[in-house]
Amino acid sequence: MAGSRLRRSPSSSRVGALAFFALSFVSCGERSAPERTAGNSDGAGHTEAPGALRFDSSGVEIVVSRNVVALEDVGWRISSRPSVVIGAANTSSGELYRVSGAKVSTSDDHVLIADGGRRQVVAFDFGGYERRSFGGRGRGPGEFEEIALVPAPGSDSLVAWDSRLRRLHLVSEDLGDARTLVPEGRPPARPPLGFTGGHLLVENMLITPFKDGANAFPQVFSWFEPESGRKVDILSVSLETMYSVSPRGGGPRTSGVIPFVPRPAAAVGIGEAFFIRDEKPEVAVIDLAGRTQRILRVPGYEGPEVTDEMVAEHRRHEYGDSWNSAVVDQLYEAMTPPSRAPAFDAVVFDLTGRVWVRTVPVEVEPADSGGGGIPWLVFDESGEVLGQILIPSGLEVTEIGESHVLGVVVDDFGVERVVSYDLERAGEASP
Repeated sequence: MAGSRLRRSPSSSRVGALAFFALSFVSCGERSAPERTAGNSDGAGHTEAPGALRFDSSGVEIVVSRNVVALEDVGWRISSRPSVVIGAANTSSGELYRVSGAKVSTSDDHVLIADGGRRQVVAFDFGGYERRSFGGRGRGPGEFEEIALVPAPGSDSLVAWDSRLRRLHLVSEDLGDARTLVPEGRPPARPPLGFTGGHLLVENMLITPFKDGANAFPQVFSWFEPESGRKVDILSVSLETMYSVSPRGGGPRTSGVIPFVPRPAAAVGIGEAFFIRDEKPEVAVIDLAGRTQRILRVPGYEGPEVTDEMVAEHRRHEYGDSWNSAVVDQLYEAMTPPSRAPAFDAVVFDLTGRVWVRTVPVEVEPADSGGGGIPWLVFDESGEVLGQILIPSGLEVTEIGESHVLGVVVDDFGVERVVSYDLERAGEASP
């Protein structure tokens, strides 16, 4: 990439394409539990020292990181400009439409993108040239009515989901071999959040008719086994995230997202899932049986106080600079944001086994302003915070590798691009 190859950790568990098809939904493997150093113990197995491990009354491991560490620079660097750009009209790749997932191939020579307009997985080289594709619109084997890539840590193969037909496609990374699987039972239509150990992490939200004022909709996260149809609910929330108003002059009800209300976010690791559940500065780690195994906590790391400027930026992001209608005025006048934003609002499991969480900044400089970006915290394999790093603003991250950060950006005209930034992990040996 720009003269350097993308690198992956040799410790990442992998399943070869042929083995993946042969084994179907056999577990991709699990990491062994890292050793941790405890702090001062109270004699009953509990430790309170920051950065140490302790147990609560339910036996759940609590990893407490010092807030001061979370504020420190992790010492890694992300390039100021993307080294790969796919999807711009002036590039060889042409335009993309409704990107629904992107990853770098494990051979580190292609970017694989789910293009919702074409209903295909498309492989591009790092120069932006299309090399091959899989799929197309239809209901037959290897065809899609809707398409999304499902993150599958530890696998060399792709997992693609069709929301309309509610079925999986298991595709080799060279896009030459594929298997279509119709799951037992009826999983939720929306794309799964990840796949590991024969389980899909799925999310189901019960949408009831909107009413004027704040609206809460039950949201349930579950592990779902496609081969058996077995489902294990692991997290259930019902938060007031939407607000509706009836226009004063008459007309249909208008609804919008309440600014800075905490919303659950999740990412799949190897044999586990990582959850941001609410406004607290912590990440819950839940295993395939639905048990909370660990809580990664950064005490005192609060989200910023919500200001009028932040709400105005939220409005611009949701409705654009040109939309200044009376009904949107009415909506934002009626909504009451929380006094403080959540600490974290997104989580990603990277290809080396680290967990990254996105913070909510007070203000965001443009990514091309030199040093602009959004702070992300990085947790190591033991669950302690290594520090923070700035990721360019406007980048919806789809994958973080050993030497790249891949994601989707959308410009003011709605044009989508998949871009990759070089990542240098200072102080870490290259494989």
